[in-house]
Amino acid sequence: MDFKIAEQLYNDSKYEDALSAFEKISLQEENNIEAWAYKAFCLLKLKKLEQAEELIDSFEQKNGVHYLYYTAKGWLLSDKGDFLESIFVLNKGIELNDNYFRLYHLRGFNHQDLNDHEKAINDYSKVIELNPDYIYAWNNRGSSLDNLKMYEEAIKDFTRAIEIDTNYVDAWNNRGYTYYNLKKFEEAIRDYTRAIEIDPNYVYAWNNRGNSYFYLKMYKEAIRDYTRAIEINPNDVDAWHNRGSSYVSLKMYQEAIQDYSRAIEIDPNYVNAWHNRGNSYYDLKRYEEAINNFNKALEIDPNNDVVLNKLGNAFFNSNNYDKALEVCIKVLKINPKSANAFNVIGCVNCKIEKYDISIDNFTKALEIESNYANAWNNRGKAYIELEKYEEALNDYTIAIEIDPNYAQAYYNRGETYRKLEKYEEALKDYTIAIEIDPNYANAYHSRGETYTKLEKYKEALEDYTISIDTNPLILIFWYSRAMTYKTLKKYEEAINDFTKVIQINSKFEMAYRHRGLVFINLEKYQEGVSDFSKAIEINPKYDVVWLNRGQAYNRLKRYEDAISDFNIAIELDYSDTDAWVGRSVSYLYLERYEDGLRDMTFALKLDPKNAGRWVSRGLIWLVLKKYEDALSDYTTSISLDPYNKLAWLSRGNLYFDLFNYQNAIDDYEKVISLYETM
Repeated sequence: MDFKIAEQLYNDSKYEDALSAFEKISLQEENNIEAWAYKAFCLLKLKKLEQAEELIDSFEQKNGVHYLYYTAKGWLLSDKGDFLESIFVLNKGIELNDNYFRLYHLRGFNHQDLNDHEKAINDYSKVIELNPDYIYAWNNRGSSLDNLKMYEEAIKDFTRAIEIDTNYVDAWNNRGYTYYNLKKFEEAIRDYTRAIEIDPNYVYAWNNRGNSYFYLKMYKEAIRDYTRAIEINPNDVDAWHNRGSSYVSLKMYQEAIQDYSRAIEIDPNYVNAWHNRGNSYYDLKRYEEAINNFNKALEIDPNNDVVLNKLGNAFFNSNNYDKALEVCIKVLKINPKSANAFNVIGCVNCKIEKYDISIDNFTKALEIESNYANAWNNRGKAYIELEKYEEALNDYTIAIEIDPNYAQAYYNRGETYRKLEKYEEALKDYTIAIEIDPNYANAYHSRGETYTKLEKYKEALEDYTISIDTNPLILIFWYSRAMTYKTLKKYEEAINDFTKVIQINSKFEMAYRHRGLVFINLEKYQEGVSDFSKAIEINPKYDVVWLNRGQAYNRLKRYEDAISDFNIAIELDYSDTDAWVGRSVSYLYLERYEDGLRDMTFALKLDPKNAGRWVSRGLIWLVLKKYEDALSDYTTSISLDPYNKLAWLSRGNLYFDLFNYQNAIDDYEKVISLYETM
């Protein structure tokens, strides 16, 4: 067998055939050391380490030391992971023959595995000097240059390897990876695609091309490539993990969890898989499961501050503020410059109403990371609690400048504008928040409330309805729409929505009260009384509902019950003029005129500008035949409200009864003129 033919088989990666060929040469030429060496190289390439070791040991016993022996021995030690010992052995080989390129190549490979890339580059450069067409040296030197972030130099080396052998798949893949590191994703995809064309089962290229698609936000294409990598190698843990991350980007969290779980089955110590499965649970608001996954990641890597930060966030969102603080303090011991830790501590202090301290926390986070949009947003919320609206507006605006797609910052700025009664500005911000996140139910609701303030009820109803459709379990959405229907006198629709509120929370007394008021407007007084009674049962201190039930009892002519309710309303709120007036009316129906007069007089003392009540007291004076007092009260009412037709008419009638016809005519003409101008 010709040596050159056997060597070509080796160079063509046909290691089994090459091994057979060198075996024949060894039989023919017992002392052919090169044939022996290539046999060892073939066994090492085929990962038959035990056979290789036997062959290498037998050579040493028979022939003693030789640079080819040190080459094979160094290679064997490298494959076993004993890189330092391998370098020691290879150095001995170089002492014997400093022109044999494989010795330098293997030593460079060891340096690479030890992350000593500068030494690796020196060795690969020596290989290239000795053998300029040795593509593996160009490729490996490119990899070390890439590790040192010397990307342009790395690309030159990979390109040279490709020029020597256009079908060298590793060089295409590695150059693609360097383009990826340069964020030149289109060029990376081109190289990975060429690698796949050369070898359709080259799993690294499928996975790497998927990564480039991922960073171009082409998630479906990324999933396709990761899936192909998994088909080629079902145990490719990175492909399972990366496909999971693509599913997360599409908000397909269940699919992501399945892929992360498979990655964990393959490698139970894969920290990122535990971490990212925790992130998926976190995004689903399944915080307990998220916490379990983050804790598992921390068992593997206890000082991973990224995972610790996320664990702190999860504890905070599950309302476990003590644990959140404990974790954040641990983070700051590991990394005193953790902006997220200060941010979470600030959020905890906000929750316990320590707003000044929380502002200091958020400020510290921003000193560390000035582009931290979430911290600007959170500090804005703390300023709101302290009613520092201008400071809040400033912080929300900066958050938006940093992240123009930050829907919550627009929403919060809108809320601030609404508090300042700058409704048009509020509407603009809510609308942008909705454009960014079409499912932002709170933004629809707040925009609806702003439209309500502007008496744009049609638009308000539309927004309330969308908020309900988006999240039908939120009580306030139904309640706001019900109140708007009530304002528009769409009583049946209002009753339906108040009933839905009560179904969500049967202890929400305000819903019973307002449904009761709607029943009163429909003259369903008994239903109104029932709802008012339920509200009182829930909250006996709810003063206004005692007033409402008393008014309903008056309508039902249950005057003693009404008086009892008005008494309690007055006890709860002595300044409630409506309760004094209501009790006055009850007394009048019971012909207890002096008691009625007393209560109406006290109501006027509390609210002397109420023109209508002066008329009411005038009517009581009339019943008591105290005409001058009645005339005085009617006149006072007219002075407060010259357009009060009832006051003019009542005074005209009294003048007529007192035979003061001219004054009566004057008052009647005034009434007529007021009706004509309506």
